Amino acid sequence: MAIVIARSLLREMLTPAPDGVNRIFWTSYGYFSGTVSIWRNGVRLVADWDTGYSELGGRQIQMKEAPLAGDSLSAQYEAQP
Repeated sequence: MAIVIARSLLREMLTPAPDGVNRIFWTSYGYFSGTVSIWRNGVRLVADWDTGYSELGGRQIQMKEAPLAGDSLSAQYEAQP
């Protein structure tokens, strides 16, 4: 008999709001490594590309380019309990 543990999948805006300078953003909850997807202005980013991002662990995400003021920046991830 297999036991399946469900993880909660969240989609939310990252904080702080983009300002054209800041490259480090926060999720509300810790995430499981490898489960993060990022959208900038509704377009999903590819982590490895020059316009992508890196998972720093815990609750932090580092963008490779600083999003401009007024950009929408959201994440989807599996939250840790």
